[in-house]
Amino acid sequence: MDKKTLRSYLLVLLAATCWGTTGLGNRMLTSASLSQGQLVLTRIGIAFIAITIILLIKGDKDVFRIKLRDLWCFLGTGIVSLLLFSYSYFNAMQLMSLSAAAVLLYLAPMFVVILSAILFKEPVTPGKLVALVLVLLGACLSTGLIGSGSSGVHISGLGLLFGVISGLGYALYSIFSRYALQRGYSSLTITFYTFLFAALGSLFIADVPGLIAASHGAKVIFWELYMGIVTCLLPYLFYTKGLEGVENGRASIVATWELVVATLVSVLLFHEAFGWASLLGIVLVLAGIAIMNVGRKPETAD
Repeated sequence: MDKKTLRSYLLVLLAATCWGTTGLGNRMLTSASLSQGQLVLTRIGIAFIAITIILLIKGDKDVFRIKLRDLWCFLGTGIVSLLLFSYSYFNAMQLMSLSAAAVLLYLAPMFVVILSAILFKEPVTPGKLVALVLVLLGACLSTGLIGSGSSGVHISGLGLLFGVISGLGYALYSIFSRYALQRGYSSLTITFYTFLFAALGSLFIADVPGLIAASHGAKVIFWELYMGIVTCLLPYLFYTKGLEGVENGRASIVATWELVVATLVSVLLFHEAFGWASLLGIVLVLAGIAIMNVGRKPETAD
């Protein structure tokens, strides 16, 4: 594995680590009476403001230039992916345990591998299939959907629906951003317009006056900034940059590290169920990630 590919995988892992703490910020802000729509606007809006400031300081006007015929790529990453995924995932976390919501989110690698094979002719290798099976089985075990911890996991029908939609929305980010990368756009350009369109869309699902009224006190402001910067801006920058050197399917499977982080957060901070099955599940997820990286030749994502 060459240095570029290794760096790309590390960026994907770093993004997954940040995403894995989303449930923590979600629980902290819902306890402050923010609705799911307000959480979505807060997270995406702060990320958009932050990246705008960064790009203005950089002074590179080319970052803002896109062609009208490519607008659909950014509407896809912003509205179809980020906005849909965020709203669905936040609702799933409210209706079910954090770990159960996380496992449904990680139907995403399956969606990515299938769509990337169809749209980008990425090979569906035996290694990918084995890794997918290990990750999905590990996800079910680590969250208690199967195994000894199942009695401690809360699942609802509506939560299940939101969870599946969140997985599809999450997967579509890799698809639309790949199209944008192939058209020559930088990771900064993709991230900026993703946040722009997602922020505009979130205005229609959030009670803005209520959000302004609720955003007071150091604790609330801290967690709002945490959600915007740590769980949104940074991971999307890391992941999009990582896609420059990693196939969609491989990146999505490696990003299941988020599930491990989310499970640890739910167990250590919210005392959700954790037993031998959860431990075995984490091991299987890690094994799936390892299979994607052992004995591989250098690759490009094009």
